[in-house]
Amino acid sequence: MKSFFNIFFNKKEYSSYISGIKIQRSSRRNSTVSLKIKDGKLIILCPNFLDDKYLTEIIKKKKSWIEKKLKNRKKIIEFSEKKNFPILGKNHKVRFVKSDKNEVKVIDDLIKISCTKKNTMKSIFTNWLKNESTKYLKVRVSVLSKRIKINAQSVFVKTYQARWGSCSHKSEIFLNWKLFLLPKRIIDYVIIHELAHILVPNHSNKFWSTVEQIDSNYREKKDWLKVHGYAYIQFN
Repeated sequence: MKSFFNIFFNKKEYSSYISGIKIQRSSRRNSTVSLKIKDGKLIILCPNFLDDKYLTEIIKKKKSWIEKKLKNRKKIIEFSEKKNFPILGKNHKVRFVKSDKNEVKVIDDLIKISCTKKNTMKSIFTNWLKNESTKYLKVRVSVLSKRIKINAQSVFVKTYQARWGSCSHKSEIFLNWKLFLLPKRIIDYVIIHELAHILVPNHSNKFWSTVEQIDSNYREKKDWLKVHGYAYIQFN
């Protein structure tokens, strides 16, 4: 099996990519070269003036780091009776119960899904997850808003494949229902992150300083999302 780098280096290079790796350039003078894994893919951030040859050497030197980061990325969460499924960060076994009534019950570490046919289990369960997530997230926003004294104008829970949340210029908070699968401390971090955007609508030093004042351990949670988040957010 070809390695990550063998596959990439065999691809044709073009303007915004080097060997299949996305290059995101910036015109800012103080820009430095940085590598990050986003949605399971490598992205290099760098100044406009750096040439492709120089960046290719960086990629080669960072080969071990990149492969390690990609290897640590977990597989996408799947729904199956043969696999555990996470709710609020806790793994649960899934069991089908044949019934004329569609119903989902969570008892300890067991998810019991009642329906007429197995092939309808996932859709019934997903609808239940969305409803439960909406209730849980709105309560947490209310609790955290009162605690940190930052109020959102309104809260919406939606489906996203590439973001956990956002904040509008109207102080509206939008959250991904898949947050309901994550550990509670991670959910709270995402909510705090979006509430902080009401005060600072960007990712400047002032913003991160605001987040740190609210949650001194935010970096651990931010890093957790970078490593594990992709596996959860791609569930559908």
